[in-house]
Amino acid sequence: MSLIETFSTADLPVSRRLQYWNDLACSTFTPIVADPVDVQTYAPHMTRTTIDGIRVGLVRSDPSVVHHAREHVSRTLEPLFFMQMQLRGSSMNRQAGREALLHAGDFTLFDNTRPYQMDFEETNDVLVLGIPAKMMRTYIAHPEDLVAIPMPYSVTCNQLLSDSVRRLWSEFGSMIASSEESRIARVVLELTASAYAALPVGGAERPMSGPARRVRVLNYIEQHLTEPNLTPGSIAHSMGVTPRYLHMLFAGDNETLARHILRRRLEEAARLLEQKQGREQRLGTIAFACGFASLTHFGKAFRAKYGMTPRSYRNRCREAEQGQQA
Repeated sequence: MSLIETFSTADLPVSRRLQYWNDLACSTFTPIVADPVDVQTYAPHMTRTTIDGIRVGLVRSDPSVVHHAREHVSRTLEPLFFMQMQLRGSSMNRQAGREALLHAGDFTLFDNTRPYQMDFEETNDVLVLGIPAKMMRTYIAHPEDLVAIPMPYSVTCNQLLSDSVRRLWSEFGSMIASSEESRIARVVLELTASAYAALPVGGAERPMSGPARRVRVLNYIEQHLTEPNLTPGSIAHSMGVTPRYLHMLFAGDNETLARHILRRRLEEAARLLEQKQGREQRLGTIAFACGFASLTHFGKAFRAKYGMTPRSYRNRCREAEQGQQA
Protein backbone atom coordinates (compact mmCIF):
# COMPACT_ATOMS: atom_id res chain seq x y z
CA MET A 1 0.00 0.00 0.00
CA SER A 2 1.34 3.45 -0.93
CA LEU A 3 2.09 5.80 1.93
CA ILE A 4 -0.10 8.91 2.00
CA GLU A 5 1.61 11.87 3.66
CA THR A 6 0.12 15.24 4.58
CA PHE A 7 2.12 18.38 5.32
CA SER A 8 0.92 21.80 6.42
CA THR A 9 2.76 25.03 7.15
CA ALA A 10 -0.15 26.60 9.05
CA ASP A 11 1.22 25.69 12.49
CA LEU A 12 4.78 26.84 11.73
CA PRO A 13 6.13 30.27 12.63
CA VAL A 14 5.75 32.67 9.72
CA SER A 15 9.53 33.01 9.48
CA ARG A 16 9.94 29.27 8.81
CA ARG A 17 7.03 28.59 6.47
CA LEU A 18 8.56 29.57 3.12
CA GLN A 19 11.85 27.70 3.55
CA TYR A 20 10.02 24.62 4.85
CA TRP A 21 7.64 24.71 1.89
CA ASN A 22 10.35 25.15 -0.72
CA ASP A 23 12.33 22.25 0.75
CA LEU A 24 9.20 20.08 0.82
CA ALA A 25 8.28 20.90 -2.78
CA CYS A 26 11.83 20.16 -3.93
CA SER A 27 11.91 16.77 -2.20
CA THR A 28 8.47 15.87 -3.54
CA PHE A 29 8.76 16.99 -7.15
CA THR A 30 11.80 18.88 -8.49
CA PRO A 31 13.93 21.86 -7.47
CA ILE A 32 11.70 24.96 -7.41
CA VAL A 33 11.23 28.12 -5.36
CA ALA A 34 7.96 29.83 -4.46
CA ASP A 35 7.75 33.60 -4.27
CA PRO A 36 4.55 34.43 -2.33
CA VAL A 37 2.63 37.65 -2.80
CA ASP A 38 2.21 37.99 0.98
CA VAL A 39 4.74 36.14 3.12
CA GLN A 40 2.73 36.84 6.28
CA THR A 41 -0.38 34.99 5.11
CA TYR A 42 1.33 32.33 2.97
CA ALA A 43 0.44 28.91 4.45
CA PRO A 44 0.50 26.16 1.76
CA HIS A 45 -0.58 22.56 2.32
CA MET A 46 0.28 19.30 0.53
CA THR A 47 -0.87 15.69 0.48
CA ARG A 48 1.45 13.39 -1.47
CA THR A 49 2.05 9.78 -2.44
CA THR A 50 3.73 7.69 -5.14
CA ILE A 51 1.85 5.36 -7.47
CA ASP A 52 4.04 2.90 -9.40
CA GLY A 53 6.80 5.48 -9.79
CA ILE A 54 4.48 8.43 -10.49
CA ARG A 55 4.73 11.17 -7.88
CA VAL A 56 1.31 12.56 -6.98
CA GLY A 57 0.66 15.63 -4.89
CA LEU A 58 -2.44 17.64 -4.05
CA VAL A 59 -1.22 21.18 -3.38
CA ARG A 60 -3.20 24.02 -1.83
CA SER A 61 -1.44 27.38 -1.77
CA ASP A 62 -1.95 31.12 -1.67
CA PRO A 63 -1.09 33.71 -4.37
CA SER A 64 2.50 33.22 -5.49
CA VAL A 65 4.89 32.76 -8.39
CA VAL A 66 6.71 29.43 -8.61
CA HIS A 67 10.01 29.31 -10.49
CA HIS A 68 11.94 26.38 -11.92
CA ALA A 69 14.86 28.43 -13.21
CA ARG A 70 18.14 27.48 -14.89
CA GLU A 71 19.88 27.00 -11.54
CA HIS A 72 17.12 24.59 -10.54
CA VAL A 73 17.44 22.69 -13.82
CA SER A 74 21.14 22.19 -13.08
CA ARG A 75 20.22 20.54 -9.76
CA THR A 76 17.55 18.30 -11.26
CA LEU A 77 18.40 14.64 -10.58
CA GLU A 78 15.61 12.82 -12.45
CA PRO A 79 13.99 13.86 -15.76
CA LEU A 80 10.26 14.17 -15.16
CA PHE A 81 7.21 15.44 -16.99
CA PHE A 82 4.74 17.15 -14.70
CA MET A 83 1.04 17.22 -15.39
CA GLN A 84 -0.52 20.13 -13.54
CA MET A 85 -4.27 19.80 -13.18
CA GLN A 86 -6.17 22.80 -11.86
CA LEU A 87 -8.81 21.85 -9.29
CA ARG A 88 -9.71 25.27 -7.89
CA GLY A 89 -8.79 28.80 -8.86
CA SER A 90 -6.66 29.55 -11.92
CA SER A 91 -3.01 29.72 -12.93
CA MET A 92 -0.80 31.00 -15.74
CA ASN A 93 1.90 28.51 -16.72
CA ARG A 94 4.88 29.29 -18.93
CA GLN A 95 7.49 27.14 -20.66
CA ALA A 96 9.25 27.05 -24.04
CA GLY A 97 7.77 30.39 -25.09
CA ARG A 98 4.18 29.27 -24.49
CA GLU A 99 1.55 30.32 -21.96
CA ALA A 100 -1.20 28.05 -20.64
CA LEU A 101 -3.99 29.68 -18.65
CA LEU A 102 -5.72 27.01 -16.58
CA HIS A 103 -9.12 27.01 -14.89
CA ALA A 104 -10.79 24.25 -12.89
CA GLY A 105 -10.50 20.93 -14.74
CA ASP A 106 -7.86 22.14 -17.22
CA PHE A 107 -4.33 20.73 -17.29
CA THR A 108 -0.96 21.16 -18.97
CA LEU A 109 2.51 19.56 -19.06
CA PHE A 110 5.92 20.73 -17.87
CA ASP A 111 9.38 19.33 -18.60
CA ASN A 112 11.72 19.66 -15.61
CA THR A 113 14.83 19.57 -17.80
CA ARG A 114 13.95 23.11 -18.93
CA PRO A 115 12.97 26.28 -17.01
CA TYR A 116 9.29 26.99 -16.36
CA GLN A 117 7.14 29.30 -14.27
CA MET A 118 3.69 29.09 -12.64
CA ASP A 119 1.73 32.19 -11.57
CA PHE A 120 -1.09 31.86 -9.04
CA GLU A 121 -3.02 35.09 -8.50
CA GLU A 122 -5.52 33.57 -6.05
CA THR A 123 -5.82 30.78 -3.52
CA ASN A 124 -5.79 27.57 -5.52
CA ASP A 125 -5.76 23.77 -5.48
CA VAL A 126 -3.75 21.83 -8.05
CA LEU A 127 -3.15 18.12 -8.51
CA VAL A 128 0.38 17.47 -9.75
CA LEU A 129 1.60 14.21 -11.31
CA GLY A 130 5.34 13.79 -11.72
CA ILE A 131 5.85 11.13 -14.41
CA PRO A 132 9.35 9.74 -15.09
CA ALA A 133 10.43 10.74 -18.59
CA LYS A 134 11.12 7.14 -19.65
CA MET A 135 7.64 6.08 -18.54
CA MET A 136 5.99 9.01 -20.29
CA ARG A 137 7.81 8.34 -23.57
CA THR A 138 6.37 4.82 -23.61
CA TYR A 139 2.96 6.39 -24.13
CA ILE A 140 3.75 9.73 -25.81
CA ALA A 141 6.65 9.73 -28.23
CA HIS A 142 7.83 13.34 -27.88
CA PRO A 143 6.19 14.89 -24.80
CA GLU A 144 8.76 17.70 -24.74
CA ASP A 145 6.97 19.15 -27.78
CA LEU A 146 3.70 19.41 -25.85
CA VAL A 147 4.69 21.47 -22.81
CA ALA A 148 2.60 24.48 -21.74
CA ILE A 149 -0.21 23.70 -24.16
CA PRO A 150 -3.53 24.36 -22.37
CA MET A 151 -5.74 21.26 -22.35
CA PRO A 152 -9.23 22.63 -21.59
CA TYR A 153 -11.80 20.64 -19.67
CA SER A 154 -14.38 21.43 -22.37
CA VAL A 155 -12.72 18.91 -24.74
CA THR A 156 -14.11 15.39 -24.28
CA CYS A 157 -10.80 13.50 -24.05
CA ASN A 158 -9.42 16.06 -21.62
CA GLN A 159 -12.57 15.89 -19.54
CA LEU A 160 -12.28 12.10 -19.36
CA LEU A 161 -8.69 12.31 -18.09
CA SER A 162 -9.41 15.13 -15.66
CA ASP A 163 -12.48 13.45 -14.17
CA SER A 164 -10.74 10.07 -13.94
CA VAL A 165 -7.64 11.41 -12.18
CA ARG A 166 -9.67 13.42 -9.70
CA ARG A 167 -11.99 10.49 -9.02
CA LEU A 168 -9.07 8.09 -8.51
CA TRP A 169 -7.48 10.49 -6.07
CA SER A 170 -10.66 11.03 -4.06
CA GLU A 171 -11.74 7.38 -4.02
CA PHE A 172 -8.43 5.72 -3.23
CA GLY A 173 -7.05 8.23 -0.74
CA SER A 174 -5.16 6.10 1.77
CA MET A 175 -6.60 2.90 0.28
CA ILE A 176 -4.21 2.45 -2.65
CA ALA A 177 -3.15 -1.19 -2.60
CA SER A 178 0.27 -2.07 -4.01
CA SER A 179 -1.31 -4.67 -6.29
CA GLU A 180 -3.42 -1.96 -7.95
CA GLU A 181 -0.71 0.65 -8.48
CA SER A 182 0.50 -0.60 -11.86
CA ARG A 183 -3.03 -0.75 -13.25
CA ILE A 184 -3.86 2.73 -11.99
CA ALA A 185 -0.68 4.21 -13.47
CA ARG A 186 -1.33 2.51 -16.81
CA VAL A 187 -4.89 3.83 -16.97
CA VAL A 188 -3.74 7.38 -16.23
CA LEU A 189 -0.99 7.23 -18.86
CA GLU A 190 -3.27 5.72 -21.50
CA LEU A 191 -5.84 8.47 -20.92
CA THR A 192 -3.05 11.06 -21.09
CA ALA A 193 -1.86 9.65 -24.42
CA SER A 194 -5.43 9.70 -25.76
CA ALA A 195 -5.91 13.32 -24.72
CA TYR A 196 -2.76 14.47 -26.48
CA ALA A 197 -3.43 12.27 -29.51
CA ALA A 198 -6.69 14.18 -29.96
CA LEU A 199 -4.85 17.51 -29.85
CA PRO A 200 -5.53 19.39 -33.11
CA VAL A 201 -2.47 19.94 -35.29
CA GLY A 202 -2.96 23.65 -34.66
CA GLY A 203 -2.87 23.09 -30.89
CA ALA A 204 0.88 23.62 -30.89
CA GLU A 205 2.40 26.83 -32.16
CA ARG A 206 3.41 26.93 -35.83
CA PRO A 207 7.13 26.20 -35.24
CA MET A 208 6.03 23.01 -33.48
CA SER A 209 3.64 21.83 -36.19
CA GLY A 210 6.15 19.27 -37.51
CA PRO A 211 6.92 17.74 -34.08
CA ALA A 212 3.23 17.85 -33.18
CA ARG A 213 2.41 15.92 -36.36
CA ARG A 214 5.06 13.36 -35.41
CA VAL A 215 3.44 12.97 -32.00
CA ARG A 216 0.06 12.39 -33.61
CA VAL A 217 1.51 9.75 -35.94
CA LEU A 218 3.27 7.87 -33.13
CA ASN A 219 0.19 8.02 -30.92
CA TYR A 220 -1.89 6.74 -33.85
CA ILE A 221 0.48 3.76 -34.04
CA GLU A 222 -0.02 3.01 -30.33
CA GLN A 223 -3.78 3.10 -30.73
CA HIS A 224 -3.77 0.79 -33.78
CA LEU A 225 -0.82 -1.45 -32.92
CA THR A 226 -2.99 -4.58 -32.79
CA GLU A 227 -4.20 -4.16 -36.38
CA PRO A 228 -2.29 -6.40 -38.84
CA ASN A 229 -2.81 -3.92 -41.71
CA LEU A 230 -1.06 -1.07 -39.87
CA THR A 231 1.64 0.13 -42.28
CA PRO A 232 3.26 3.47 -43.14
CA GLY A 233 0.96 3.60 -46.17
CA SER A 234 -2.21 3.07 -44.13
CA ILE A 235 -1.03 5.61 -41.56
CA ALA A 236 -0.38 8.22 -44.25
CA HIS A 237 -3.86 7.63 -45.68
CA SER A 238 -5.53 7.92 -42.25
CA MET A 239 -3.57 11.08 -41.32
CA GLY A 240 -4.34 12.75 -44.65
CA VAL A 241 -0.70 13.07 -45.74
CA THR A 242 1.43 11.46 -48.45
CA PRO A 243 3.82 8.57 -47.68
CA ARG A 244 6.63 10.84 -48.89
CA TYR A 245 5.72 13.50 -46.30
CA LEU A 246 5.54 10.82 -43.60
CA HIS A 247 9.01 9.64 -44.55
CA MET A 248 10.31 13.23 -44.35
CA LEU A 249 8.86 13.65 -40.85
CA PHE A 250 10.90 10.70 -39.56
CA ALA A 251 13.95 11.03 -41.81
CA GLY A 252 16.20 11.95 -38.88
CA ASP A 253 15.26 8.94 -36.73
CA ASN A 254 17.48 5.91 -36.22
CA GLU A 255 14.74 3.56 -37.45
CA THR A 256 12.17 3.66 -40.20
CA LEU A 257 8.50 3.90 -39.34
CA ALA A 258 7.99 0.25 -40.35
CA ARG A 259 10.78 -0.83 -37.97
CA HIS A 260 9.25 1.32 -35.23
CA ILE A 261 5.93 -0.50 -35.66
CA LEU A 262 7.69 -3.89 -35.52
CA ARG A 263 9.69 -2.91 -32.43
CA ARG A 264 6.62 -1.69 -30.56
CA ARG A 265 4.72 -4.89 -31.44
CA LEU A 266 7.60 -7.02 -30.14
CA GLU A 267 7.85 -4.94 -26.96
CA GLU A 268 4.13 -5.38 -26.35
CA ALA A 269 4.42 -9.12 -26.96
CA ALA A 270 7.31 -9.34 -24.48
CA ARG A 271 5.25 -7.44 -21.92
CA LEU A 272 2.39 -9.92 -22.31
CA LEU A 273 4.74 -12.89 -22.02
CA GLU A 274 6.07 -11.49 -18.74
CA GLN A 275 2.61 -11.32 -17.21
CA LYS A 276 0.89 -14.24 -15.51
CA GLN A 277 -2.16 -13.94 -17.77
CA GLY A 278 0.03 -13.94 -20.87
CA ARG A 279 1.81 -17.11 -19.77
CA GLU A 280 -1.49 -18.95 -19.86
CA GLN A 281 -2.28 -17.90 -23.43
CA ARG A 282 -1.23 -19.64 -26.63
CA LEU A 283 1.66 -18.01 -28.45
CA GLY A 284 -0.52 -17.58 -31.50
CA THR A 285 -3.07 -15.65 -29.46
CA ILE A 286 -0.37 -13.30 -28.20
CA ALA A 287 1.09 -12.86 -31.68
CA PHE A 288 -2.26 -11.94 -33.21
CA ALA A 289 -3.12 -9.68 -30.25
CA CYS A 290 0.04 -7.69 -31.01
CA GLY A 291 -0.76 -7.24 -34.70
CA PHE A 292 1.26 -10.10 -36.23
CA ALA A 293 -0.53 -11.83 -39.08
CA SER A 294 1.80 -14.84 -38.99
CA LEU A 295 3.06 -16.89 -36.06
CA THR A 296 6.19 -17.75 -38.07
CA HIS A 297 6.97 -14.07 -38.67
CA PHE A 298 6.36 -13.34 -34.99
CA GLY A 299 8.76 -16.08 -33.91
CA LYS A 300 11.56 -15.02 -36.26
CA ALA A 301 11.23 -11.32 -35.42
CA PHE A 302 11.07 -12.02 -31.68
CA ARG A 303 14.19 -14.17 -31.78
CA ALA A 304 16.06 -11.54 -33.79
CA LYS A 305 15.30 -8.90 -31.16
CA TYR A 306 15.54 -10.87 -27.90
CA GLY A 307 17.92 -13.67 -28.85
CA MET A 308 15.47 -16.43 -27.96
CA THR A 309 12.10 -17.80 -28.98
CA PRO A 310 8.90 -16.42 -27.42
CA ARG A 311 8.43 -19.74 -25.60
CA SER A 312 11.94 -19.59 -24.10
CA TYR A 313 11.40 -15.98 -23.10
CA ARG A 314 8.17 -16.87 -21.32
CA ASN A 315 9.80 -19.82 -19.55
CA ARG A 316 12.66 -17.62 -18.36
CA CYS A 317 10.23 -15.07 -16.94
CA ARG A 318 8.33 -17.86 -15.16
CA GLU A 319 11.53 -19.28 -13.66
CA ALA A 320 12.67 -15.84 -12.54
CA GLU A 321 9.38 -15.24 -10.74
CA GLN A 322 9.52 -18.64 -9.06
CA GLY A 323 13.07 -17.90 -7.94
CA GLN A 324 11.93 -14.64 -6.31
CA GLN A 325 9.12 -16.43 -4.47
CA ALA A 326 11.37 -19.23 -3.18
